[in-house]
Amino acid sequence: SCIQELRKALEDDARQPRFIETRHRRGYRFVGLVTPSAAGASDKPSVAILPFQNLGPERDDEYFADGLVEDLTAALSRIPSIIVVDRGSSFTFKGKSVRAQQLGRELGVRYLVEGSVQRTGEQVRINIQLIDADTLGHLWAEKYDGSMADIFVLQDRVTKSVVDALALKLTAGEQQAL
Repeated sequence: SCIQELRKALEDDARQPRFIETRHRRGYRFVGLVTPSAAGASDKPSVAILPFQNLGPERDDEYFADGLVEDLTAALSRIPSIIVVDRGSSFTFKGKSVRAQQLGRELGVRYLVEGSVQRTGEQVRINIQLIDADTLGHLWAEKYDGSMADIFVLQDRVTKSVVDALALKLTAGEQQAL
């Protein structure tokens, strides 16, 4: 009955199957054509923002590093020309040592953003890099220094730099969303 429901949903005929073939006394076989476009391939760049490392002396600053990743993920997600992996998927790798190629495969992305945060008093340093998960090449890296009083301005600079590093041409609406 499940096969009948599938055939009905796919508008497939059992006598001339396009998707599901009946194998007498054996079962069923999928005979549909699978192409990269049917599998959900996209020409949009795909990126995962990995959890940033907290390099500061205070363990309590971990929330700051996590918040920066969350803000960066949310900002990039507002740009339709980028596919961004959700924060929860990226954070499953927090504290784990996994190779970039494996991360790219498991998260289904081409690019990885990773970084670290150091905070001393009111000063903060953010190191961030963009990696091509296929080639393991570092495409871009930057260091940002600022004060906690200007942390939102600093986060906006980091986000814009990541977008620029992905070499995207943003529309006026996408620039405004960013």
